[in-house]
Amino acid sequence: MKNFIQLITVAFSLLITTNAFAQGYTANKATPAQEKKADDIVLKFDDVLSLTEKQELLFKNKQAEFVYANEAVLNSERSKKEINGILLALYQEQANEMKEILTPPQFDLYVQYRSKYDPLFVILK
Repeated sequence: MKNFIQLITVAFSLLITTNAFAQGYTANKATPAQEKKADDIVLKFDDVLSLTEKQELLFKNKQAEFVYANEAVLNSERSKKEINGILLALYQEQANEMKEILTPPQFDLYVQYRSKYDPLFVILK
């Protein structure tokens, strides 16, 4: 019986803690300016990639996330070396995310046009 009461106490504590974290969590939301920047990038890519409606929505959402993350890193108080390292990791992560959204031929075109249409990767000197 003692073990049962302890088990219930632990489960109840875990439930309360999980619920508190869930209510306190807010997803990072792009600003209207960041959303506009993402829209502009997606429009340029759509001309080349011929995205389906679903792809366009997923692409835009991912692009907005990366615009937000990129600006957050650039505006942080980290050293230039740290910022460059994080931006490089974001750039690589973005390619991995886009690979999940696009078909292989679309992804090849994405890689080919990325540096022209997606100006998110900046090396600080």
